Amino acid sequence: MLAAQQATGHEPCMTDLRLSAAAAALPLLMAGCATQPAPRPQGQALDALLAFADPAICRQTDATARLIEGFVRNDPLAMDSDSWIEPGAVPAELRDRFGPITRIKHDEWWTIRTPVRGTLWGLPLTAIEQDFPVGGDAGGTTFEFHASARMVERAARARGLMARAGRSVPMGVPDGLAWEIGLHPDDDDPRRSRLSCGHS
Repeated sequence: MLAAQQATGHEPCMTDLRLSAAAAALPLLMAGCATQPAPRPQGQALDALLAFADPAICRQTDATARLIEGFVRNDPLAMDSDSWIEPGAVPAELRDRFGPITRIKHDEWWTIRTPVRGTLWGLPLTAIEQDFPVGGDAGGTTFEFHASARMVERAARARGLMARAGRSVPMGVPDGLAWEIGLHPDDDDPRRSRLSCGHS
């Protein structure tokens, strides 16, 4: 036996040892795979709630406009005070998808931010923001996605919106004021992006 092993140059049972080691390591490898983070949940589709009657000018349906406007409570008579813009309310049956609403004060405008749990156009939607300039000028609405600007561009353009990744695109003056649609990646995370419709 020893002479045969020396003649072939092989150590005894090396193949069996390697197979045994591989078999022993397999459960550890499988356990490592099991601890990888799961894909981000997509949530409920919100396309029926967040729809556009005229996508070419970013005009929402009446039902969508009422829903989003309800996220804000404003008092034109209190425009010079901090109570001019306040968080509104989410309908009780939609609280698993929207809210809680918060208010953010900037130097020249207010933002009402409504967190979202669901998808729009098959992409994760994380928030809706509405901006209100001090003085009562027209503001805009922003949809915040957990998806790249390129992905949002493809989905938006397939539905008639004029979005271009990394750009703001004029949409004309349908109500006497210039409108534009902007689509830009998040400054800190290119996997996120913001689609905005408003007066330029």
